[in-house]
Amino acid sequence: MPPTPLAVTKTSKIFDDLRLCGHWRGILGHLVAMQLLGKYPD
Repeated sequence: MPPTPLAVTKTSKIFDDLRLCGHWRGILGHLVAMQLLGKYPD
């Protein structure tokens, strides 16, 4: 197996971080939406 080039490792790590960020942003957005819905019931 050839060694993984550093650039590829860095890129995949960036993608991992982005995915994690998106995941947390989704959770936070969901919580905020729940708060707003709870605060302003229709």
